[in-house]
Amino acid sequence: MPKSRRRKPPNRRPKSGRRELPPWMSTLFSADEAERRGDAAGALAQMRAAGKDDHGRPIWRPWRMQYLAQFADLGPVLPRWAHSRWIVAQAAQWLDADNRGIARSAMQMAIDVRGGVQCLPGRDAADRRARVMDHDWIYRQLLLYDLGKLDRFCRRRASPDLLAGADDMETWARAPVDAYCLVERHSVSVTWQRLRDGALLRTPNAGCAPMLWPGDAVVGRAVTTEGEQIFESAPLPVTHDVAHRVAEDPDSWLAALGDWDLYREVVPLIRPTEHDGLLVELPPRIWQNVVCDQPDASTLRSFSPAELAQAAIGLGAFLLDEFEPPDFPHLDTWACLAAALVEPAVVRHLVASTDAEGRALLARLSAHLSEPAGTVCRLVAEGDLPLAA
Repeated sequence: MPKSRRRKPPNRRPKSGRRELPPWMSTLFSADEAERRGDAAGALAQMRAAGKDDHGRPIWRPWRMQYLAQFADLGPVLPRWAHSRWIVAQAAQWLDADNRGIARSAMQMAIDVRGGVQCLPGRDAADRRARVMDHDWIYRQLLLYDLGKLDRFCRRRASPDLLAGADDMETWARAPVDAYCLVERHSVSVTWQRLRDGALLRTPNAGCAPMLWPGDAVVGRAVTTEGEQIFESAPLPVTHDVAHRVAEDPDSWLAALGDWDLYREVVPLIRPTEHDGLLVELPPRIWQNVVCDQPDASTLRSFSPAELAQAAIGLGAFLLDEFEPPDFPHLDTWACLAAALVEPAVVRHLVASTDAEGRALLARLSAHLSEPAGTVCRLVAEGDLPLAA
């Protein structure tokens, strides 16, 4: 072979050091670390200071910032189940190389139920998958529970301080999916019947049945918290056929939902910036429009904290003094009011501006609302609510 044909390999010198992360990416990991320690205020401060990414887009999911503000302001008065749900939320967003395989498996199974990638809404492939990650009920259940990410997060990642305020997370991680039927809904509690054996289950009214009628069916995971039970997140409304199939064999829940033609309509993925809350399982578009008596729930105009606080006081007075139970059968107005009364900006306005008459009303409301809204009302009425500086 001629010498000219002999090529020397290129001189590839090793790169010196690791590529520097953009500032917002470094903040992402720092905020995750603060959350892991149970420092909601620290995580929130870093997130607010980070601004936007390199393309000028918001970095943080708005519902994450909302619940961090709730924990930063109201953490000392929140029940254990709230801290447990915070841990579940952190497990879902945990970035770890060991979890990539199970995340891909959960993603593919969730997409298959929806008919394939071509059936997903979104502007591009990344957006379509992000919507599944953020909003798909099946994906979340598979990833956190069936494939074990919640258990691994609690054992490998969560700090002792974070776990100290929560329930027995090992029990939460093992909770099975089951089928239930709504029996009745009150301002403080919701009663369900488990279809598998007819047992009654009473949960706090944390917005878990906002638009259900008595007799409607759901599937979900009921967990134990401080001597009572609650769903680990909002249960999924289903038809009675699906519910009875899950009741007969709870382990078949994925197959039952996979055969259900209406799943994509019930969990549509068309509002990527909306999400249920951790403390009250309602998106702002629903509870703010109800509290402010706006009939068009398809849109959400901007309400100031003062407007929301005044509207909450007015709705509370109406529910206590004018409205006769049962509650509106098609919408849980009490849960919408509870969502307003755990919104940090609203609570701060109530603390600063509520007069004696308003405080008396809040004291009365405290007996008619589930936790943590009931405790927040009582402490605001007493002038004894500890808020972050």
